[in-house]
Amino acid sequence: MKNIRCLYIHGLDSSPLPQKMQILKDVGMETFALTIDYRNEANAYTILERYAIDNNINFIVGSSLGGYLGFWLSEKLGIPCLLFNPALAYRSIDKTVVPPIMERNCPKRMIVLGMLDTTVLPNLTIEWLSQYASGNTMERTITCHWLSHQIDLKTFESIIAWSMHML
Repeated sequence: MKNIRCLYIHGLDSSPLPQKMQILKDVGMETFALTIDYRNEANAYTILERYAIDNNINFIVGSSLGGYLGFWLSEKLGIPCLLFNPALAYRSIDKTVVPPIMERNCPKRMIVLGMLDTTVLPNLTIEWLSQYASGNTMERTITCHWLSHQIDLKTFESIIAWSMHML
């Protein structure tokens, strides 16, 4: 994939970290991000969908709640994604509304699960994904036995570099 226009979607009670944004830029991605207060913004999905369309986004990176939103955006818009500990099976808040999405358009999905994560339990995510499985999507799941919910910069950088080869 040439000219990668990446939308980075942060997690709950977080924001796009400048160091992570720089890592994305350093591998050649044109990087976009919004800071969203998920606790008070029920239309986060709609805001991100419009932003992705308006900015011709062709790759999504999301973490935790941002991974949940990125999962559904990638299905709806047919965009490859890389998701870190996506909150697919469980979310501590349910204020962020995703409209029903029947499409299964995501061409490539890479999921990174921290096996030490006690916030988004990896076994629940694996079970959820097995029930959702789509034959049209190339999906890779990486389990990191050293990783908890927070994604350290070294792991983030390594996985981003790997994802470039997958695109």
